[in-house]
Amino acid sequence: MRIIFGYLAIAMVKLMGLMSLGMTQRVGTWIGQLLWARPTRTREVAKVNIELCFPEYSEQQRDELAKQSLIAGAMTATEMGAAWGWADG
Repeated sequence: MRIIFGYLAIAMVKLMGLMSLGMTQRVGTWIGQLLWARPTRTREVAKVNIELCFPEYSEQQRDELAKQSLIAGAMTATEMGAAWGWADG
C-alpha cells in the first residue's frame, strides 16, 4: 500500500508541474477544504494546536483559523509540487 501511495504522490507532483500557479492554488484550496470537511487526524491536530496557541479566541474563531491553516498548508504543498515540476528557465 505504501508503494502505491508513493507512486500517487509522485504522479501528483508531476501533475502539478503541468499546471499554472493559479490552478495549483485552486487545487490546494480544494484539498485543504476537503481536509477540513472530513474528520481527519490532520484536522484534529490543527484544532488542538490552534487551541493551545490561542486560548483567548472563541471556538468559532479557532475553527476558522484551523481551517485557513489547512487550506494554506495544502496550497503550499501543491505549489511546491508545481515548482519542482516546472522546467528550469
